[in-house]
Amino acid sequence: AERRARKLARKLRADSIAGYTNEDNPFGDANLTERFVWRKKIARDVQAGADMADELTLDAERRRHAERLAEIEKVKRRREERERERAEHDAEMEQLMRERAMLEFAGWEQKEDEFHAQQARVRSEIRLAEGRAKPVDVLAKQLAAGLDFDFQTKPRDVMAELTEREVLDLREDVAHQLALMEGAGQSVGMEHDFWGAMLLCVDEKLRVLREKAEEERRGRRGKQGQGAVGGSDDIHAEVDSLLEGKSTSALEEMEAQVVATLTGGGAVEVEYWERVKARLAYFKAAALLEDIHAVLADKSVDAQRRAMMEEGAAPVGGPRDPAAAAAEEEERLAREAERADAEEAAARQEAFRATRAIGSPSP
Repeated sequence: AERRARKLARKLRADSIAGYTNEDNPFGDANLTERFVWRKKIARDVQAGADMADELTLDAERRRHAERLAEIEKVKRRREERERERAEHDAEMEQLMRERAMLEFAGWEQKEDEFHAQQARVRSEIRLAEGRAKPVDVLAKQLAAGLDFDFQTKPRDVMAELTEREVLDLREDVAHQLALMEGAGQSVGMEHDFWGAMLLCVDEKLRVLREKAEEERRGRRGKQGQGAVGGSDDIHAEVDSLLEGKSTSALEEMEAQVVATLTGGGAVEVEYWERVKARLAYFKAAALLEDIHAVLADKSVDAQRRAMMEEGAAPVGGPRDPAAAAAEEEERLAREAERADAEEAAARQEAFRATRAIGSPSP
């Protein structure tokens, strides 16, 4: 029986088992492909009277070999599955660590932007205190609506006497303020709206200065009559006259009407209404600055009243300083006069619109 088993083992010898060879296998077995003959078990079974004829056949050994190979394949698949699961888990943990790092970095980045915004305010206050304020410092002081708020200086007034170079510097400062606010997560609110509207107004001032400089250059060359012709300047002036002095809500309503006119088809003067649409952005920004200035003025008045009450200068229900009362009344009358002028200008523009039907050619 033992000789028969050895003979059977030689017949079943293979070059590889489950893809492994004697030279290449994870078990370090140099005799992997040789069939093992369990001599002591065979001898014991023979002594016990077991019939080994069926057990030591080629078919029986091949059947057992196939069962062993199937078991090896199962073990191999389970190991590969565990390795794949471990790799997926490691990849998920790595992704989670990256996301955590990104969140922490975003938080630190926002704190850094907040710090820079605070430092910018401190530098602005120092320049104001030392008498070397930049236009953006004046705007920041007005936006703070403190006790030193200048009721007569409106946001666009700071650009009245600026040169083109100074307006470019102001534009850079305003854009920097916007970037700091957005980096600090303050992309909504009145302060952000203020700087956004101011940026549009600065761009308009820059355009006007450049056009004026170009006209002066053409004048020095004696070519005033060789510029753009055909009524373009007249249309520009007419559009500005139409939009000047309107409130924010009126401008938004007009914008919706213009869009409806341009998209509705029909015979319309496209150039005119495209010009109106293009100019609406600036006039809406200018109107928004006026609205914000009024809100800031009211906040400053409230702050001044609280300061006076805290100092005991004007107790509630007590006597008031005649000079202060006269100044406050004069200020109130001035604001009412400004509102009346704005309403009168709006009424004139509405009358002008009534005489010009939407879609009619420009006079």
